[in-house]
Amino acid sequence: MHSTLLILHSYFRWIVLLAGFVAAARMLAGWLRSLPWTESDRRAAVLFTIALDVQLLLGISLFLVSPLIRRAMSDITVAMRTADVRVFVAEHPAIMLLALALAHAGSVVTRKASTDVAKFSRGAICYGAALLLILFGIPWFRLFATTTG
Repeated sequence: MHSTLLILHSYFRWIVLLAGFVAAARMLAGWLRSLPWTESDRRAAVLFTIALDVQLLLGISLFLVSPLIRRAMSDITVAMRTADVRVFVAEHPAIMLLALALAHAGSVVTRKASTDVAKFSRGAICYGAALLLILFGIPWFRLFATTTG
């Protein structure tokens, strides 16, 4: 179960990143070029937040069954002093939850904005910031690893 969840979570990151780049790029282009808001823009934003939600569920499931997390929780003081472990116990989850909150905030502020420029500008800021956090929070040192964590 752990290995399957780890593989799914590891590979699903690429879907999240692709959806994030598409959403952020559409928002930025719409903002800079004063384009009209379309259903495709809304759909790109929704797909990004859905991809993040699925990744969150995979991540929580992985967190609950991970032998690394189980060992870390048995002595959290030592775990927090070990950089490679601290990443998975605290840093990665915290950064990704913040990114998820920003993406969901982007959904709300774009939906409530009264003009197309406001939709795009708010979306560009929220989705762009979420994407930057995701890029920062991914444990790149584990890019192709699928057996621990």
